[in-house]
Amino acid sequence: MGFTVTRDKMLEIGEQARLRTDKYLTVISDIVKAPGGDKKLEAKYRGTGCYVLFDGFPFVLTAKHVIDSNNVEYCVHGRESGAKPFPFRSGWVSAQDVDADVAVYGCFQQALDDSGIVPLSYSELMVPSFNFKDAFYYCNGFPGANMLHLPFLGESTFNGNPFIGKETTLPSGYNEDIHFAVEYPCKTPPNGMSGSPIWNLRIHCMNKIEVWCPDVVSFAGVVHRWHQDTQKLIVTKVEFIRDFVPNGILFLKEKYGWKNGNE
Repeated sequence: MGFTVTRDKMLEIGEQARLRTDKYLTVISDIVKAPGGDKKLEAKYRGTGCYVLFDGFPFVLTAKHVIDSNNVEYCVHGRESGAKPFPFRSGWVSAQDVDADVAVYGCFQQALDDSGIVPLSYSELMVPSFNFKDAFYYCNGFPGANMLHLPFLGESTFNGNPFIGKETTLPSGYNEDIHFAVEYPCKTPPNGMSGSPIWNLRIHCMNKIEVWCPDVVSFAGVVHRWHQDTQKLIVTKVEFIRDFVPNGILFLKEKYGWKNGNE
């Protein structure tokens, strides 16, 4: 039987998906001193990421170009309430395939505990992708156009940009083994949504039940680029990410001597 996907139903699904997935979401920004030599810190916004846990090691999953900088001190926690310093481990690593544009950056379990953050389990990246050409996806991220500087407070406020988009044809020049494309139905330019997690709503799997449940949502990838000519978001597939993460964490453990979530 299934249900009819109306506009009101999609709004309801989007809100349930937001509650299910946005708890893993975070802003990524440089930490810089406020103008005038003031000791207050303010954030220089860079992009979006999400918290993930693999083999006892928490990290931020994002796009490589979001954190690829000579200055690798970042503030990685804070959204609508403003950004505040969040400790990182030493070191980050990106996928060797430059087209993938994905990276992991370690953080400390204690920092997550202090902020009440429970990261996404790596096992959720192992859920079958169910790639259907008519699939609908949920995404939220922090475009620069939604950032508000508050220099007199030494803070910046970040507002998300949640949306539901349908899978669409991948523009030429992108590797279909690594990427897929999603419609971007918003007027706000998505610059700054790089690194945002994309979730498959799996509405196409609901043809045998009458009620959609947010528990069926599955991690589908990370925003790679905005293809402005076609108004599409290009996404790095979860299949590539799930293979990269174990090797990336192993590399960081060996290079920086990581022993557990806090050492």
